[in-house]
Amino acid sequence: MKFRQLPDLSRFRAKGADVSPTSDLLTKASHMELRVKASADGKSGIIEGYGSLWDKVDSYNEAVVKGAFTDSLVEWRQRNKPIPMLWQHRSDQPIGGWRKFSEDDQGLYLEGTINLETQRGKEAFSDIEGEYVTGLSIGYYEVEADAYQWAPNAPPRKLRKLDLREISPVTFPALREAQIDAVKARMSRGERLTIREFEGLLREKLALSRSDAEVIATSGYKAWLQREVGQAAFEDDPAELVRQMRSTLEQPLALPTL
Repeated sequence: MKFRQLPDLSRFRAKGADVSPTSDLLTKASHMELRVKASADGKSGIIEGYGSLWDKVDSYNEAVVKGAFTDSLVEWRQRNKPIPMLWQHRSDQPIGGWRKFSEDDQGLYLEGTINLETQRGKEAFSDIEGEYVTGLSIGYYEVEADAYQWAPNAPPRKLRKLDLREISPVTFPALREAQIDAVKARMSRGERLTIREFEGLLREKLALSRSDAEVIATSGYKAWLQREVGQAAFEDDPAELVRQMRSTLEQPLALPTL
C-alpha cells in the first residue's frame, strides 16, 4: 500500500485565525471545458483547455494570481519533459503528457497528448471525446500564498506562486471541490464530522481505499496499523507501534518521476 503525507491540519483552526501556506500537494479545478483538438482522423489523442483561470474566486475563497506558474513552467521547459497527465489525479494511472503550456490573459493554457497505445489511454480519450469527462484540475504545491483567514467576509486568499506537478482530466471538478470545501468549513467552525464525512476526508486527502478509511474512522488508526503490519509485532514489542506509526507518516507522497 502507498501512503501520502498527512495534510497539515493546522489550517483547520478557530474561525478568524490566520494560517500560513501549506506544504501539501493540493488540487484545484479550473471549471473550464476540456476539448478534443480537431484532427484529420479524429483520433489524434490531442486535448486542450485551461488548467487555471486568473483571479477567479473559487469555493475555497481562493484566487490564482496572473503569473503564478511562470517559474514552474520555466523549470518544466528546462527539463524538456511533458507535464504529467494523470487520470483523476491518480499517480498510478498516467495517460499522457502536456507538451504545450503557456500563461495568457485568461489563465494557464494547456495542450496535451493522450497515449492511445495503452488501454487506459484509449478509454480516457473515449470518455473525453464523448464529453463524459469534461473538467481539468491541477496538482500543485504552494510556494507563495496569503495566509489562511477564517474571519467572516475575509478577502479572497491570493495564490501568488505555485509549483505545478501534474494536470488531470476529472469527471466532477465542481462537485468534488464543493464536497471537500463543506467538510473544511465545518471543521473550521469547530463542528464534529460524521463517521462517513471523516472517511471521505481520509480518502480524499490520503488517497486511502474505502476499506482502509472505514477501519480508521470506526476503530482508530492503531487498529488499522495493526491490521497492516500484524498484531504479533505489537505484542512482542509495544514500542513497535510508535516506530511503525512514525515510519508510515514519514512516507513521501507518490509523485510522477520527473
